[in-house]
Amino acid sequence: MPSNIEIKARIPGVDALAERAASLADEGPIAIAQDDTFFPCPNGRLKLRTFAPDHGELIYYRRADAAGPKESFYLRSTTTEPAVMRAALTQAYGQAGRVVKRRTLFLVGRTRVHLDDVEGLGSFLELEVVLKDGESPDEGVREAHALMAQLGVDAADLVEGAYVDLLEAAGKQRHPCGVIGPMESTSSTPSSSSGAPAWSALVQSAGAMLASVDGADTWPVQERLTAFFFMLLDGLEGAGVDASGFNRDASGFGSEFHEALRAQLEEVLDAVDVPGVNRFVTDSTPARFAVAEVLVQLLSTSLADASEGRERSAALADKTLAWAAAMVTNPVPAKTVDLVRYAMEAGYLRWKP
Repeated sequence: MPSNIEIKARIPGVDALAERAASLADEGPIAIAQDDTFFPCPNGRLKLRTFAPDHGELIYYRRADAAGPKESFYLRSTTTEPAVMRAALTQAYGQAGRVVKRRTLFLVGRTRVHLDDVEGLGSFLELEVVLKDGESPDEGVREAHALMAQLGVDAADLVEGAYVDLLEAAGKQRHPCGVIGPMESTSSTPSSSSGAPAWSALVQSAGAMLASVDGADTWPVQERLTAFFFMLLDGLEGAGVDASGFNRDASGFGSEFHEALRAQLEEVLDAVDVPGVNRFVTDSTPARFAVAEVLVQLLSTSLADASEGRERSAALADKTLAWAAAMVTNPVPAKTVDLVRYAMEAGYLRWKP
């Protein structure tokens, strides 16, 4: 397992050290935006790091929470769909925290010098000395101490713990541990007096849960749709709804569920990556009708999927929701309108006002 020596210290500001770091660096400065989501992990830490909508890394690491240099072991796996991965991991395990930062990177030999502006915390220096396979950590510790001295960082400024721990200790954690987790349903699921699910209440409950997630208003539309879909699926299962019952009572265009879904999508589709010129498209009934029908068919397929871990329907949901997101973020609204119109004319979609 790859390993490095890490050290973290508070600094008065990034600009205060940037010039000094640049004078020592072989490469840099490199500006990097990072959005880290942490998930519960009994042995070490697990986080999804998002760099861009199509670039992320799932990182597992293990290190001691102590001031000064410490050895860290880690494994990384890249993904082109970080939003989908975050939604899936959140539904499966919940979230343990989130850290948003702007990082300025310098490379000094084999050491990564990070100057971080962390949302809610302030400015920090972080050194990572990458160790060779089988190399003693002591050599990395000596290099970290020497570089810290060259940068003028005092030992009194060293800090323990990860940024996520510091945010929690300061009471500024965006997702406190245990608050955002898999959707809890079963006994609390709304139902009518006859015992049948209150379809509109199920939809509104999923919408309210999405709205309650701190930071969800900054998510791209694909991430919002994916989270909303899994919240709906959990709610239906908690109400004891199977595929046949759903198809019979909820999937029709004029059903209470379908109508409530179309209304709720006005909020779900209100995402940061929907161009302003497309707002009238996502607010229109035909566009919301099309996306609602996509969700209904995916829910029907998922409820009937008996494969292990619902692998078949999960893969279908990932690709189909990506298509739906692409539809509402299309830079030319006329194309979106035409897509819905021709689909309706071809008989794939049926709608009555």
